[in-house]
Amino acid sequence: MKFNIVILIVIVIGTLFLFAGKIGSQPVVENNIKKDFMSTYRDTKNGLLVDVRTKDEYDTGHIAGAINIDFYSSSFIENIKNVSEGKHLFIYCRSGARSGKAVEMLKAEGLTVEDLPGGIIARQDLIGL
Repeated sequence: MKFNIVILIVIVIGTLFLFAGKIGSQPVVENNIKKDFMSTYRDTKNGLLVDVRTKDEYDTGHIAGAINIDFYSSSFIENIKNVSEGKHLFIYCRSGARSGKAVEMLKAEGLTVEDLPGGIIARQDLIGL
């Protein structure tokens, strides 16, 4: 009986340490990935920062220097092509869903594109920078 209790305690403590390590380390990794997006953008001479949210969303706050091209516009690809010649595009949206789709579409068009993982909600600190 005592042996079973000792084993149970060891399992519980081991589980707590396992989850505590994962919980504490994940945000750091995620944050570094997101910082790489902005670092790469800032280090790219021909970088163009594009917010693909709607105009109303853009007007509520965006990353300084970003232009707004609405992903839902029927002329989205055409609008991007009009401003992207020779540019390395850095795309973001609210959550990363639209920008992820936009990246796929734009890469298929032969454009050089990067996406902000998790979108602007994951990086509220970038709004207004």
